[in-house]
Parts: sequence; C-alpha cells; structure tokens
Amino acid sequence: MHSLGVSLGSITKKPWVVEGEVRIREIMHLTVTFDHDVIDGMPAQRFTRDLVSHLEKGSLGDARAVN
Repeated sequence: MHSLGVSLGSITKKPWVVEGEVRIREIMHLTVTFDHDVIDGMPAQRFTRDLVSHLEKGSLGDARAVN
C-alpha cells in the first residue's frame, strides 16, 4: 500500500485552448491517487497542480526544479 500513485496513460490528439485559440494538441492522460488517511486534500491538490505545471513546462528533467 502506497500513499501516492501516479499512472501515465495514453497520449491522444484533442482540441485544446492555447493562448485563446483552439488547437489540436497531444494530451497525456494522467491519474494521480492519494491515500486520504495519510495525505490531506489541500496538500494533494497543491502537489497535483505543481506536477501538471512542471509537466506542461517540461521542467521535470531537472530535479532541482521540483519544489
């Protein structure tokens, strides 16, 4: 049993809003699960928000970029 699980799914092309315009983008499906007996909702939400932000910027390659 783990307190955090991250599963990467397929990458599909979908319409997405980019800089106010709808464009076809490759979207990666991502599932994040938390054990709420261990992790409260707000830290989980912050972690997920930061993870998505780093993925969108492509900054996960540098371990120092993850707070």
